[in-house]
Amino acid sequence: MKISRFYFIGILFFVIVACTKKQASQDGVLITIDEKQKKETVFLADIAAQIEVISLEMPDDVLFGEVEHIKTSANYLALLDREQTKSLTIFNHKGKFVNQLRKFGQGPEEYSDIMDFTFDAKEENIYTYDRNFNTVFNYALPDLVFQKKIPTNMYLMGVNIVEDSFLAVSDEDLTETTEYGVGYADIDTLKKSFNFQPIGTLSKETTVVEISYPNTFTQNKQGLIYAMNAQYPKIYQIRDTEILPLATVDFGENKVPSEYWKTTNALDFEEAFFVPPLKSAWVQNVIVTDKTIAFYYMFGNPDNRQVAIYDKESKKTRVIYKIQLAKSCGVLPFALGVHKDSFLTLLQPEDLEDLFPHGLPVGSPQWLRNIEESLKAEKTICLKYNIK
Repeated sequence: MKISRFYFIGILFFVIVACTKKQASQDGVLITIDEKQKKETVFLADIAAQIEVISLEMPDDVLFGEVEHIKTSANYLALLDREQTKSLTIFNHKGKFVNQLRKFGQGPEEYSDIMDFTFDAKEENIYTYDRNFNTVFNYALPDLVFQKKIPTNMYLMGVNIVEDSFLAVSDEDLTETTEYGVGYADIDTLKKSFNFQPIGTLSKETTVVEISYPNTFTQNKQGLIYAMNAQYPKIYQIRDTEILPLATVDFGENKVPSEYWKTTNALDFEEAFFVPPLKSAWVQNVIVTDKTIAFYYMFGNPDNRQVAIYDKESKKTRVIYKIQLAKSCGVLPFALGVHKDSFLTLLQPEDLEDLFPHGLPVGSPQWLRNIEESLKAEKTICLKYNIK
């Protein structure tokens, strides 16, 4: 793979099957989720230690459609609309508009798709990955001036920069073994070619690249958190030259059977959600702290997400069915990304009536008043909240 001056991570969606609880215990803590247990509907303020309302300021001629992924750096947050406008819209953390990358086409500086993207460590460049062209595009920040495109020699599924390491997992068979390699490349070699240096392996059973969903990679102070989804999802900490297993998730009788994980078609996979009992799958937006492991996951259908919070001390898991904005208010949309230890979601002006069906509750806190005020002003909001 040839890449430019950054460290980049690509993902394959492949299957690892943990057959027993004993095996799970050897791969980090075991997080058991029983969908029969009582599920909670909670108010946001009851579970969030901090709530920040970021009102996004946009020029009238800047538009985006359905955002599927939010990714951040130290100074930027970026919204990916992969399907409708095929754009990447960038703001600072105060919500001030920076720029929009919207160069869809067949020209030398244009892409056909943005599967994922990443900022470099110095925030001087942004890199997008086009799986159709199997190419990385490099644009300089903040003006998004095209710099170069770098053909890759392996197909990738996601990208991330972690400290001084460019990590990669390919969804291609690079070796004749039954494992996929996880590795890194030195930054100097990326100027010329991709020199893959393995740091570990992950078992593979079937390549299922077409049923991928975003947000399986997040970052914390220790490096990269990777949720490798399969019948028994696994959560890993990846940093520099090591891969550390943190947890295995067991959805019990609600897990998606192994035969569905062998398909390479998203529609075939999603059929499993409609076969009783209701299915749970696809761990995403993982946040790992000293006290908890929190994440969203699909339940019942691919558009429905629940929150699981595992307490490291008690070893108990709390399942939250819905997060209500406040009393007499509507339900918060699921998270689209993570910044440090906080979940990120979007609230659009068209959500106003659903979120405030009876108007603003009496005695509402300032953050709730800010949400209503911004939505009434036709502004999109990035809502940031972390778990207590």
